[in-house]
Amino acid sequence: MLLLHGKIEAVATHKLTSTNAFIIFDLEDAETASGLVRCAPKILPSSAKELARSATYTFAAHGCKRGGASAGINAKGSERDEAVRAFTEEIAEMVAAGKFLPDAGRGVTEEDLQPLRASDRRGDAHFSKHGFTEDTSSKYASSKYNSTTLATYLQGVSAVAATEAALGALEGRTVALEGFGPAGLAAAKELEERGAKVVAVATAAGMSKVAAGMSQAGFSHAELAEAFAAYGQEMVEHLETGSMKKHSEAEQGSETEQGREAGQGREANSIWSVEADIFFTGSKIGAVDHNVAELFSPMALVSLTPLAFTTKALVALQQKGTKVLPDFVCLGGSIYAEGEIPSADKAIATARTNTAALVEEAEGHPEGIFLGVCAIAEQFLLTWRDELPFGRPLAP
Repeated sequence: MLLLHGKIEAVATHKLTSTNAFIIFDLEDAETASGLVRCAPKILPSSAKELARSATYTFAAHGCKRGGASAGINAKGSERDEAVRAFTEEIAEMVAAGKFLPDAGRGVTEEDLQPLRASDRRGDAHFSKHGFTEDTSSKYASSKYNSTTLATYLQGVSAVAATEAALGALEGRTVALEGFGPAGLAAAKELEERGAKVVAVATAAGMSKVAAGMSQAGFSHAELAEAFAAYGQEMVEHLETGSMKKHSEAEQGSETEQGREAGQGREANSIWSVEADIFFTGSKIGAVDHNVAELFSPMALVSLTPLAFTTKALVALQQKGTKVLPDFVCLGGSIYAEGEIPSADKAIATARTNTAALVEEAEGHPEGIFLGVCAIAEQFLLTWRDELPFGRPLAP
């Protein structure tokens, strides 16, 4: 029941000629499609197809008449830069026509796609920089990790808005952020403003958690922002409860007992054993499978990446009473930065309000928020299509 519906399979694949790359369009006849571009030695079309479907549902859930798409560039390390350049040059006309509007995914940076932005109809505001460390005197203020696009920032905003709508007040709630990145940092700021405490952070480099007895303090947004700006994914090797001052002590050879207890050097997947009310997950497709679902039973699981959980994990967590918030609820905030917007603050406020309304409507579904939002998305799709695509967006 979670997967089967609809009558058609309208997916189409466009293969590039200048490099080993492809674009999968979830709705072949959609006038406009957008989604992630990824680069790796081997990108599987099957995963790209799932990502395209996820994007379709994200747009539909938030009332945007657009199809999902996903592109893959197959290139090894030494070939990567040339392959990405060839890709952007070949799709330039497609972008200008509005057929495919790309976003940076794994292995691709916003700088890689910069040559396409002038003709991207989503507008300048969508790609404008939105910073994290507000102290311009900080030595990390100009770091490449100190800002993201407004669109990505809004994904963190909408994820927290969805969480608050599902759970009510977040004051005093403890939070674990898995797969930490720019959207997670935006979420951390929103969580702090609502009185929630970030007690653990995991990146590809490992996991760090607050010391025992310190969960009421948590990692502040300022500390997370400074650590991320300074170290990127390696931030977990330097985070300690309190402030970055302790980092310098450790670097000088006077590491504290509290620092060691903070979790430096732990494996990233050890975050699933952390005691926290809410888990945000943003590392990869299927990060939460049935094995992970057996390890914890949070109040809410919140997606900060497409297809964050599998069907079995969804069923298992819902049976435990966890409110599972899918990507097509949580990542839709970026839509509110498109076109002519009055200001970034207005876009943030709109993303909060509209996402909360979406969750509140979906909660009325007897089988949970996931199917509730699916129903909303599908109802919208049928306002501009005769039939629904086959299958709902879940990790395989």
